[in-house]
Amino acid sequence: MEVKKHWKSDDSPSKAQWAHVQGTIGGRLQRYLNSWIAFNKTIVSPVVTVICGEALEDTINATCWAFGFYPWIISLTWLQDGEPLNQDTQQSGSLLPYGNGTYQTCVSTRIPQGQEQRFTCHVRHSGKESTGTVPCGADPAASKPMASLSRCGCCC
Repeated sequence: MEVKKHWKSDDSPSKAQWAHVQGTIGGRLQRYLNSWIAFNKTIVSPVVTVICGEALEDTINATCWAFGFYPWIISLTWLQDGEPLNQDTQQSGSLLPYGNGTYQTCVSTRIPQGQEQRFTCHVRHSGKESTGTVPCGADPAASKPMASLSRCGCCC
């Protein structure tokens, strides 16, 4: 009975704590929720680049990197003369977090030395498609999101 009286009294610390929870903490949680909802509606296009390794047995290992994209659903495919390569000749890397709320991934293939210009990396993300050739060793800083084809440090 004493507890009930104490809770109903105007000077009860629990009333002040409840007001704090409803006001300050509730407001913070609402702002976090609104921020999360807005972020989930955001589409961040990937930055893409092609990196080629040194020639080994007359072939070059070419890796197409996509990073900094959101949402996580993406498709990277190597094309030769505009046609998709067989899945057996491509090695897809893992989809990994990029560290800023976006993602990164890659796909690699072996290209005959001297024929690099016949190969392109096709990227599809959130309904947008981009196909482009980036010379091996191209400067990632020169790349633009999705429009042309950049670099990370993930998987392939």
